[in-house]
Amino acid sequence: NSVPSTVRAQLGDSLSLECSIKPSYQYTLFWFKQTPGEAPQNIAFWSGNFNDDIYYNDKFNQSGRYQVKKSINFFSLSIISLEITDMGTYYCGVVRQRNILFGNGTEICLTSKRGAKMIVYSIFLIAQLGDSLSLECSIKPSYQYTLFWFKQSPGEAPQNIAFWSGNFNDDIHYDDKFNRSERYQVKKSINFFSLSIISLEITDMGTYYCGVVRQRNILFGNGTEICLKSKHYMRFYLGNFQLIIFKNISVYFSHKYNTIQYSLFLYSPKSHRKCRNGL
Repeated sequence: NSVPSTVRAQLGDSLSLECSIKPSYQYTLFWFKQTPGEAPQNIAFWSGNFNDDIYYNDKFNQSGRYQVKKSINFFSLSIISLEITDMGTYYCGVVRQRNILFGNGTEICLTSKRGAKMIVYSIFLIAQLGDSLSLECSIKPSYQYTLFWFKQSPGEAPQNIAFWSGNFNDDIHYDDKFNRSERYQVKKSINFFSLSIISLEITDMGTYYCGVVRQRNILFGNGTEICLKSKHYMRFYLGNFQLIIFKNISVYFSHKYNTIQYSLFLYSPKSHRKCRNGL
C-alpha cells in the first residue's frame, strides 16, 4: 500500500517536493495534484525527449507559482507562496509501456496563525455488501488514446485496474492484482468504457476514476466513491478516519473554517446500481 506522507506548512510559505528517478528517456514523467474529494489534476509533464522542456497544464501555468524541474536523478515540484487552494495530495507519476505508476504522494496540510484547516468530503455511492454494480465512462469514438480505470483506497495513491490500449480490438489489459480476483470486469464499446464489480466486498471501498492518456496528457473523470453498508450499519471513510453509522441514528458534525459546516444524515433508499462519468 502506498500511503502518502504529510507535510505541514504555513500560508505564504514555499516548499519543494522531489521524486527520485532512474536516468532514462523511455518514459514520460508527471506531477499531479489531488484535492480532497476530487479527481487528480495534471500539473505538468516531461515528455521523455533529450532536453529539459516542461509542459504545464494551463491552469497551473497561469499562476506562475508552480515550478517543475527535471534533472538526471530527480523530478521536482516547487510551490511558491502557498495559498489555501494549494492544499491537497501531490503525486509524481510515470507513463511507461502504456502503464501508469504513481509515487506514494505527499499531502500538504496548511495552517494559518489560528491553526485552522479546511477539509472537503466526497459524495458517496451507497451499495450493499454482496451486491454488484457497474460504473460507466462516456467517451468519444477514437483510436488516438489509451483508456484506464483506477481505484484509489482512502489515504493511498491511485492503482491501475485495467487499460485499453487504443488499438482496433477490444482487448483489455488488467493489472495482476485485479486480474486474479476475477470480480473486476472492464469492457469497451463505441461510446462507453465500463467497470463492473461483482459481489462487493469491504476491500472494494474507495474512489474509482476513469482516465485517458491523449497526446501525452492524462485526464481523469470526476470519480465515484463507493460506500458499503450491511443490514445493521453503514461505513464511511473521511480522510484518514473511519465512521460507522448504525441504523436509526442520525449524525451531525461540523468543522469550522470561515463558518463552513458539513452534515451527514442516515437514510435507506433503494441504492442505484449504475453511475456514469464523462471525460
